[in-house]
Amino acid sequence: MSFVQVVDSRDLVRDEWPMGIARLAAETLEGGDIPEWQRVPHGLEALAEWAFVSQKAVCNDPTRHHSFVHCTPDSDGFDEDLYQVVVRLQGFLAKFDFRPLGNWDGEERNACKAQQTLTLSGGQFPRVFESQSVALENIRDLICRQLGQDCKDGYSLRDSTIFCKRRVFRKVRGQRHPLPSVLLPAEDRFGQAKAIESRWRVVDRARFGVKQANGRVRSCNPILFSEGDFVDVAATLDVANFTRDGRPVTDVHLSFDHVIQLCAVSSPIYRAHLSDWRRESGTVRLLNSTLEFDEAEGAGETEDELDGEDEYSSEPM
Repeated sequence: MSFVQVVDSRDLVRDEWPMGIARLAAETLEGGDIPEWQRVPHGLEALAEWAFVSQKAVCNDPTRHHSFVHCTPDSDGFDEDLYQVVVRLQGFLAKFDFRPLGNWDGEERNACKAQQTLTLSGGQFPRVFESQSVALENIRDLICRQLGQDCKDGYSLRDSTIFCKRRVFRKVRGQRHPLPSVLLPAEDRFGQAKAIESRWRVVDRARFGVKQANGRVRSCNPILFSEGDFVDVAATLDVANFTRDGRPVTDVHLSFDHVIQLCAVSSPIYRAHLSDWRRESGTVRLLNSTLEFDEAEGAGETEDELDGEDEYSSEPM
């Protein structure tokens, strides 16, 4: 995973928040010792030497033929063994929808639009937060330039919030061995998702966790999250290509993989050091994390998975 740097500095945004609150126990390296591949560079030129848009070797979604991956010595632009860029972000949880089926209304025709969402705000730390928005805008610009296409209008990453979304369903496109559904019966009480499972399926899910007093992360039910919580998000760049008025257009947005509650809005620590997060107003816009989450039966790791079928690692060898 890669950390955003403060604008015109090698300091990490992660280390600029009060009380070292964004630091996790698993992160033993100091900011200055983080390797270059884990640092999002400043400027387009440096970014182009750090990561590039790759065509997927296997893809069953006609709108998502590309991924944003790390440059490696043997990168050839079309490979099955590339390392997807995963960006770490922090901020205050403004609006969110972490329900298993997101905003789906139960109608099959709207399964393609179903998504889980979150919006991050900088609260009373706008300068710290802005570095993340600038880095994401640069990445978006690079992706569109490398594809030689216009970027979809409608939002700016340099606004005062960052928006992430995650698709709920994947279309079953006649694969010989489609991935199984990960949806639990309790998450589909009326059987609406089950009814369309042969055509649309939930094949992966985001991970949710809580930072404990010892700095380790415990897996949790997303129902524990509240508006105003200070959180850590890991996200990939979801690159969608489509045609508008006869011209190819690229839509680049953040797809979140994990969300960690670093400090709950109800915590005394929060009230002492992070309060007044609502002071900011305004509006802006990763697959699986390599962080360990403590489970009931022990700690486990996940593998990166793209669109449920196209697999990439999240770290260079």
